[in-house]
Amino acid sequence: MKTSGGISAFFRFLCISSIFAYAMSASADIAYAVSPADLQKKYADRTLQILIVPGHDDETMGGARFAGFKEADFNLQLAKRLAEFFKSDPHFKTSITRDDAGYLPEFRHYFENKGDEIATFRNGARDALQDRIDQGAFTQKVIVDHSYAPEEDALKLYGINKWIIDHDIDLAIHIHFNDYPGRPWNQKSIYSGVSLYIPERQFPNYDTSRAIAQSVFTELTRSTHPSTNPVEKDGIIEDQELIAVGPYASLGTPSLLVEYGYLSESPFTANARIRQPLLKELAYQTYRGIKLYFDPNADLFLARSSFLPRRWDTVPAFGAKENAEVLALQIALSHENLYPAAGFNPHDCLLTGNFGPCTKTAVKAFQKKYLLPQTGTVGRMTLATLNEIYDYRMPESAEDFTYTWRIDLAYGIKNSKDVAALQNALFLENVYDDRITGDFSDATRDALKIFQERHGIAPIPPQGIAGPRTRKILNELYSQ
Repeated sequence: MKTSGGISAFFRFLCISSIFAYAMSASADIAYAVSPADLQKKYADRTLQILIVPGHDDETMGGARFAGFKEADFNLQLAKRLAEFFKSDPHFKTSITRDDAGYLPEFRHYFENKGDEIATFRNGARDALQDRIDQGAFTQKVIVDHSYAPEEDALKLYGINKWIIDHDIDLAIHIHFNDYPGRPWNQKSIYSGVSLYIPERQFPNYDTSRAIAQSVFTELTRSTHPSTNPVEKDGIIEDQELIAVGPYASLGTPSLLVEYGYLSESPFTANARIRQPLLKELAYQTYRGIKLYFDPNADLFLARSSFLPRRWDTVPAFGAKENAEVLALQIALSHENLYPAAGFNPHDCLLTGNFGPCTKTAVKAFQKKYLLPQTGTVGRMTLATLNEIYDYRMPESAEDFTYTWRIDLAYGIKNSKDVAALQNALFLENVYDDRITGDFSDATRDALKIFQERHGIAPIPPQGIAGPRTRKILNELYSQ
């Protein structure tokens, strides 16, 4: 059995090409590549088909384990969260391979009834690639060592790949948590952080997988940090052996394997008040990364985090443990690029909800950035600044937004529902691209002037005002 210096070597065996091979021979062409342009066009023309594969299952070891926690369980919890985000978006149709009861019937029956076809698919792709190797047209590389899968488990994953092809799936996402060889069963990981595995660049699905992975990695690392394991230092790792990404050049469909962190990291073994919101955040950032790849303008509608926007009434002081308000603070500081704090090892600055030295240092950096007293404590002034930045609303879609304005609105009004609705309307009119705050700001005034000019209304007085004529047009557009 090969062991890994990186990917879930506490036997990431469900993802690696089997050392056992059927003796039968079959011919197969190298898979057709789906280019980034092809996939972008599909997104514009129709609903994209997404397959989510929560790694491992209870029929085998269940992947990595630590202190009673099983990777297979975490994989499924995060996968279900991710499926919920996709299902709320009409641009995507989502399938998932298993639920709490095991593999869904369509996958279980597929494995049982098409075993010979799956083996032929695997062996044909292997033989076709060997021909390319013999011709000098393909170079074999071992980038990260892995554990090999038993034949039965390997064929399930090849079966999923064949199912992807048979059902015209547009993107496959494999969900995992990491581990490394030699970790004592009761010892926490010496590594932490997220990494993504994609097909090696000679494979047909490399280009599109790489592009999507980069977008997902960018969003994930706004809330968490890249893997601290040296073999995963690049964050996005190319691979030839992982079945999930299409070994033997057998998949044209883009495919990602996401390692969301090391199973034995403190955040994942914390109480459910910390673990479940964090799993939701990781799922949300994955969805956000994929959505923004296909539609960069969606950034105007999408929240930056599942924790944000947010209003804090209070934040506990230094020494608080596994506290939800502290966890949200750490997420906000991450989005300010202040957490992990400067001078700290990222592994010592995990998203735990613990108010320790790293969080205190990051709070001081936040206070310095916003010209506040640098105490490291979230007092009244710091709390007010946090809420001023993060207690905002996201724009509603044109289909859902209705509002009736009844009063004049002028520059300088603060925390007004009417102003928030005005900002939303101006956003939908493509003249406002700032946050929905309810504050009649400079950006709101400038956008209002453009709107008024479009509709033949002189902005009087100069600072801008939404008076009766402006209100009449707004209500004609947005009042029910």
